[in-house]
Amino acid sequence: MVLGKEVFRVLKEEHGTGFSSFISNKVTAVAGDISFENLGIKNSTLKEKMWEEINFIFNVTGNTTFDERYDVALSINALGVKHICEFAKKCTKLELLFHVSTAYVNREKEGIILEKRFEVDETFGGNLRLDVAEEKKLVQEKLKEFQEEKATYEAIKLAMQELGLQRVRLFGWANTYVFTKAIGEMLLGHLQGDLPVVILRPIIITSTYKEPFPGWIEGFRTIDSLIVSYGKGKLNHFLANPEAPLDVVPGDMVVNAMLASMAAHCCQRSEFIYHVSTSTSNPMKNNDLVDYIPVLRIMNALSFQTLENQYRNLNRKYNLLIRFDELYEHFALLKARFDDSNLQKLRVMGIKDDNITSMKFYLDPKCINWEDYFINIHIPGLVQHSIK
Repeated sequence: MVLGKEVFRVLKEEHGTGFSSFISNKVTAVAGDISFENLGIKNSTLKEKMWEEINFIFNVTGNTTFDERYDVALSINALGVKHICEFAKKCTKLELLFHVSTAYVNREKEGIILEKRFEVDETFGGNLRLDVAEEKKLVQEKLKEFQEEKATYEAIKLAMQELGLQRVRLFGWANTYVFTKAIGEMLLGHLQGDLPVVILRPIIITSTYKEPFPGWIEGFRTIDSLIVSYGKGKLNHFLANPEAPLDVVPGDMVVNAMLASMAAHCCQRSEFIYHVSTSTSNPMKNNDLVDYIPVLRIMNALSFQTLENQYRNLNRKYNLLIRFDELYEHFALLKARFDDSNLQKLRVMGIKDDNITSMKFYLDPKCINWEDYFINIHIPGLVQHSIK
């Protein structure tokens, strides 16, 4: 499923008929589930082998649905980090535990957001303190109630989605995704001990800028839902601060930051946090995106039937608009900029370090011309790879 993706096209062209053997020499797939202890791996021989041989762990798992049911998001984005950390401590040759988070785990909406860690018992406004054990217990009790009531799958799903949004509002976060990712980071900070850890916090990730080729993306990310809905005529308006920073970064720059920071920090018994962002080094505004996605509108004469259909469409558009506002309001009105000093230092260090410069990493977002990128790379890539 993974290797069949278009993103592997360049490797396939390079290795030709030897592609399968090239991959089989480098990749061993292991079935598991980070929602469970020991990552759901039950074969004791396999577990022992992994603990003996693993050097690096990259946790790139995450449920990114903003309004995901609370039990699912909590088990993957939060408790999954706990299980990975516990597994990592059993790896005798571990050189680095690499955790991919999100810059939006920060609750601040203005100013410069620094690359600093969370504490598991951090106060979240007022006298509220987050207790992960209590959140897990709450979910289990709710699920037990539904089981006793013999509730349908759909009823449980909706109730769990609403529970997540209730907890999000209570603690003052933007949505279920970033709330549970924040819990995951806090658990990592509490449990990591002397493990060498790097935390990467990317902002909104868009299609590739250069590697393996420009414009590759899979699915619809945050702003892509807006771009596509606008392009299809389903969404004509959207609540946003026109002058607020629109913080996006191409996916290959995120991957390059992962590889470069891995090379820089392996075996260092400390924690490093990196924001992979563009709002401080190459800023762009919400209003800029509107200029980059022009759509030709054609006016037609209206019949009574057309007016009736338009009324129905207007109602659907209104509901869609409300839904988008609920999910994306935090991002559309955010005035904050994310400090990326650590990544800037890594770029400077890379100039002097042969281990890093030998791999041609593109880490500097200053090279991006946003208008050219969106018009000639991102939107065409979105059409080709996601809309098809």
